[in-house]
Amino acid sequence: MLFLQCRIVDKTTNELRIIKIHLFSVLILHHTQSIYSDAFTLLT
Repeated sequence: MLFLQCRIVDKTTNELRIIKIHLFSVLILHHTQSIYSDAFTLLT
């Protein structure tokens, strides 16, 4: 039973880590896109 709980917790933390990494990459992507669009508007 304890083993099962540990497995569930391990799975949850792993999924949370994946979600966190995903959100981080999305934020970085959005940030770079906004920088590029700002530079583009400055150039044009």
